[in-house]
Amino acid sequence: MRIRDGKHDERIMNSERITRDEIVASLRVKGIDGLDKVRFGYLENDGEISALLYRDPDSNGQMASQEAHRKSRIT
Repeated sequence: MRIRDGKHDERIMNSERITRDEIVASLRVKGIDGLDKVRFGYLENDGEISALLYRDPDSNGQMASQEAHRKSRIT
């Protein structure tokens, strides 16, 4: 699974048998409130989603979530 610029790759999601709702729910658990916040995201081999978020212009260069990477397990 891959997310790029807030958009998921439907073809890869189908091959991985993961739904958009599962991705959104998994990100939400980690405090990421939407795909539009994700610049790059990947489904890791261990079932976790890693996400690099867009920078928040109001945070002086800090990541919007204060972390460069967040992980969330798809269950």
